[in-house]
Amino acid sequence: MAAISLSHRFPHALSAAGIAAALLVVLGTMSHLAGDASQAYRSLRETMGVLPDWLWSDLTFLGFGLTAVIVVGLVRDRSMRFAAVSVWSFALGTLAIQVVKRTLVTPRPLTTLPDLPPIGAHLFWGSMPSGHAATALGLAVTLVLVCSRSWRSVVPPIALGSVVALSRVAVGAHWIGDVLVGAGIGIAAAALGVVIERRVDLARRLVTLYGQAAVALVQIVVGVIMLIRPLGYPLAEPLQWVFGVVSIAAGLYRLWMLRAPATCAGSVAP
Repeated sequence: MAAISLSHRFPHALSAAGIAAALLVVLGTMSHLAGDASQAYRSLRETMGVLPDWLWSDLTFLGFGLTAVIVVGLVRDRSMRFAAVSVWSFALGTLAIQVVKRTLVTPRPLTTLPDLPPIGAHLFWGSMPSGHAATALGLAVTLVLVCSRSWRSVVPPIALGSVVALSRVAVGAHWIGDVLVGAGIGIAAAALGVVIERRVDLARRLVTLYGQAAVALVQIVVGVIMLIRPLGYPLAEPLQWVFGVVSIAAGLYRLWMLRAPATCAGSVAP
């Protein structure tokens, strides 16, 4: 598989990601300044309420950083380019999200609209922007830029990432503006991650024996955390346990593959 195939075949893909990110941040900021506690927000929550709570809980679970780490480890990419870009994307996105959260310290929907009870965790502050939206769209766009070979394969990951981001409104954890800004930050971080990886080439280190051992250790540790740490969404716990078990199994399998003398370091990724 060609490294960062879509962005290599279509040089304007990174520019398109940057424009989309900027547009989402602007729209989200406008929504926030206009007052997120609007009738539009109430209407959206009511519309989303047609679907079962367990579905929204499962979708919002997919936006956790721990879940993203597990997904990255499960993607079959022998070049490890996807994992490398994901590291930069996640680091940049997390930094940006935390800086904005700690600077603005905005109230969550539950603080302003107590008559709209959330699904799962009761959160009160640190609403702007949505970290889940940044993680979901950042991972989706990274997958598109690194692994997609044509524009036809863009829709599924972007659609899933968007639904995961919107689930933060459905569970009552974020305003619409929070989700838009978070999504914009995630997309921008993914594009920057591609640019950084082209210069740093972290993937070259990840395909080595020690790199693969480190990846396996991360998979096992994250899997254990998934099994023992409540994430605030009881309805999603069965899915959480499945991810935990799969991550541990994938990490152990990666370590087992490293023991095979005939296996080259660049082909051990499951």
